[in-house]
Amino acid sequence: MAISFGLPQRPQKQEMFPDTPVISLLEWQGKGFANKFSFNTSAIELLQVIPGVSQVYFAVNDETKEVYIGKYESEDSITVTKSNSIANKKFYEYIIKNYNLDNTKDNYMELTESVDLGGVIVYKLQNIILENKEVEVFTPIVDKEIEHLLNADVDEEVEEVIQHESHGRVW
Repeated sequence: MAISFGLPQRPQKQEMFPDTPVISLLEWQGKGFANKFSFNTSAIELLQVIPGVSQVYFAVNDETKEVYIGKYESEDSITVTKSNSIANKKFYEYIIKNYNLDNTKDNYMELTESVDLGGVIVYKLQNIILENKEVEVFTPIVDKEIEHLLNADVDEEVEEVIQHESHGRVW
């Protein structure tokens, strides 16, 4: 019999993008929902944020409307919680609208190129498109398949289907 002292430990939650700095815009849960952004470990490290202490700030490129985020303390900055998240309704709605995202599911923004704004390093938010969830994968028909379709004897195939559907009886 194996007996361990203390409470059982929960299994560690696996991060979706362990080696890529990502901020998740969590699915909107309805009225009263805190519009949350969740930072993965790589994003926390890149921004050099101390959860529960450090603050971040969003910036917008006036020409391209691209959104940036950086570690910056001001009266409008947002403190990153100990659970590596922030809540900000205005920027949540701006990002959802500006990047044409679907707020009925989680969205993922990679922190990409850095820009120095007068001594403050900010990182551009780039939408991550999950192929298996968001984008319908289109597989073009290869030439052999086209030839087969063009050379197929349609009448013969239709007759086979009719015979099969009518259990061998021909109408």
